[in-house]
Amino acid sequence: MLAFKNKDGSTIGRRMADGEAIGDGFVVPKGWEHEHCSLCWKTISELEPDEHFGYVNNSDWVCQECYDKYIKSGFGKKLGDLDSTV
Repeated sequence: MLAFKNKDGSTIGRRMADGEAIGDGFVVPKGWEHEHCSLCWKTISELEPDEHFGYVNNSDWVCQECYDKYIKSGFGKKLGDLDSTV
């Protein structure tokens, strides 16, 4: 995790991109322990009771249930949002 100290002494952090410069921040090893499904917001992590598996495309994560329901099933394609002729 890349973290930054605020003027009031609090700390804010976010996931660090591969090869990103640290700048005014500091690295917290293993400080980013979860992601959220972009469709249902379910937590994906190694911790219990979270989902332990998900799919990622760049920075967008999708849980197994949403993948099966919306992507694998072709739901989006049926609505036309994946039409390659547009």
